[in-house]
Amino acid sequence: MRAIKCVVVGDGEVGKTCSLISYTTNAFPREYIPTVIDNYSANNVRAKWYPEVSHHCPHTPIILVGNKLDLRGDQVTVDKLRERGLAPITTA
Repeated sequence: MRAIKCVVVGDGEVGKTCSLISYTTNAFPREYIPTVIDNYSANNVRAKWYPEVSHHCPHTPIILVGNKLDLRGDQVTVDKLRERGLAPITTA
């Protein structure tokens, strides 16, 4: 099997660590305390992270992963976003 290097980048509190723990242990961390959605992080993909990775790693395949999909239906989270004039990200 060929070894590959995987670099995970993104804004704080978007689920990077939890995703890596889940992948390496094949289980969701029991004692992990989730954080509130940072809806601005979706905007940072195009404005910050894609240019940064493309600059330092040209010709490298990029995989975009969206986390916290389960919180789109969480009423407490939706209410907090609404209070800030925001809404969950959808595929529409």
